[in-house]
Amino acid sequence: MLQDLVKALHSVLTGRIAGKSPNLICKIIQASFVPLSGGAVKIRFMSSKKLFEVREGSNVIFVARASRLITQRRGIEHRQEALRNLYLGGIVSISEGDLVIDCGANIGEFSLRCNTEGAEVVAFEPDPREFRALSENAKDRFHVHNLALWHEDGELTFFEKNDTADSSLIDPGDYTQKTTVKVARLDSVRGVLDGSRRIKLMKLEAEGAEPEILEGAGALLHRIDFIAVDMGPERGVAADTTVVPVVRHLAQAGFELVYFNHIRCIGLFRNTILEPADDPSAGAKH
Repeated sequence: MLQDLVKALHSVLTGRIAGKSPNLICKIIQASFVPLSGGAVKIRFMSSKKLFEVREGSNVIFVARASRLITQRRGIEHRQEALRNLYLGGIVSISEGDLVIDCGANIGEFSLRCNTEGAEVVAFEPDPREFRALSENAKDRFHVHNLALWHEDGELTFFEKNDTADSSLIDPGDYTQKTTVKVARLDSVRGVLDGSRRIKLMKLEAEGAEPEILEGAGALLHRIDFIAVDMGPERGVAADTTVVPVVRHLAQAGFELVYFNHIRCIGLFRNTILEPADDPSAGAKH
């Protein structure tokens, strides 16, 4: 029995979970979390939603895929705080009433963290399965769009590789399946982003499509204080980084790099043209 559990756990952690019962997966992963979470993390499969529910005390989050449950091994709060630090480097503070855009929200962990700190969040996720979890996690707390962002409006092929959270509009070569999705420029999305409201932060993680999304943001960039971008080696079959085109585009738009995580190749950029948000005269520029 122990040997079977060890084999099953190895299959789960390496993504080889086809044919395994969701309930068995939950038991195995939950047991493996005990040394790290002290048994505080509880996992169950919600057949009605076709999602995994992770619970830690009063905190609950829905996860789309069994292979991604491992991200919750230290608990929900720990995971969201780690993501916050990863993207913001302890530099940006989120306050009540701030507006945050999450491009490539996946199941919405970063969005949830910002919303918990008082931000109004607009989250985008093109994958239908991840979007189902994102919608459950958002409830009525923030805005969600099942939409891929790009530099023009229309439809494109979406290459799914979500067991490792690496799906993209740019063919990675080793995708699991492909679908057709709606794409849109960020500056064409109607709703809370209309008008001249200042945007505190945009988080951008698009598995190599970051340059196109920035191009599609257009003049919206001028209203954003900070932009956090994952520029890692995920663009196409060649697995190129997007450091050069992203830095060039944002520099031309008046942004400077203020933080860089070399492990994940994540950069945080500050708008040098906007006046500080607490300056009474700042409103004159936006």
